[in-house]
Amino acid sequence: MYHQVCDRKDDPWELAVHPHHFQEQLAYLKRNFNVVPISELAEAICRHKLKKAIAITFDDGFKDNYANAAPLLDYHELPATFYVATSAVKQEYVYWWDALQDIIFHSEMLPLCFDMVINGASVQFTLKSDRTLNSKVVNQIRSWNYHLPIPNERVGLFMLLWHHIKPLPYDQQNRVIADIRRWADHRQFYASDCVTMSVREMQMLDQNPLFTIGAHSVHHAMLSKQDAVDQGYEIKESKRQLEQWLGKPVNGFAYPYGNYNAITQGLLMETGFSYAVSTEPKAVTADDDRYALPRIQVKNWCVYEFASKLNEMVNE
Repeated sequence: MYHQVCDRKDDPWELAVHPHHFQEQLAYLKRNFNVVPISELAEAICRHKLKKAIAITFDDGFKDNYANAAPLLDYHELPATFYVATSAVKQEYVYWWDALQDIIFHSEMLPLCFDMVINGASVQFTLKSDRTLNSKVVNQIRSWNYHLPIPNERVGLFMLLWHHIKPLPYDQQNRVIADIRRWADHRQFYASDCVTMSVREMQMLDQNPLFTIGAHSVHHAMLSKQDAVDQGYEIKESKRQLEQWLGKPVNGFAYPYGNYNAITQGLLMETGFSYAVSTEPKAVTADDDRYALPRIQVKNWCVYEFASKLNEMVNE
């Protein structure tokens, strides 16, 4: 499971792989593994004929998937599936978590107190020492990821807000981000390293026989937090819209945040999806549910660490 192939200045969720590392990872896969489309793994489970193989997937539909990842995949002749949220590719879009990151991590000065009601909850935070963006704060932010202790107040505020915003419906997420932007008096800034691809770029990817497009909901929704009606819309409309754009069936689905419940899986079957992928970090086995295929998130590993991780997985 990949998300981005680019060089990000700050990457708290470890979603970006540098193009040089990605190139090395693909070369290693080409030499040592049978790389197949993930649909083949799902079909093999149905037929009880699962063989040792690896599938490459991308979530979220970032522009660098088209600009950086696809040319390298094509060079190595390796197949990949790209799961896109349909609302994100209709426009040059930045996901809410990247917008939040931009506001909290990059504003030159933040107000002393944050005090806002988010989804009925009072959210309060006081910035005592890290209101001003200085070199120390910048370096702490750039060296931090979610596995590490929170190094300063800005990161603490970011994580507090992230947990409150993540489960909200799309419209509420956008309203809260707009309110936070006003609170910070922050000019809207879309960094080039986190913009999504366009519909045209997605269509051009789909024209390459190596590549497949899959659905990732309409609004990148945390599906288990939505009722059945809203889940139905997120699933069915994403399939309908993608099939209209691509002129062919779309059979695969990736759960945003890896989040789903029994209602989600039932709706996927009802809608005609043939498989779905989760974010459970393990290898696929013959006993796995094809509507919850696990995936290993690839991080910005050099080829030696990448090889070590794969060998650990293969030998489990």
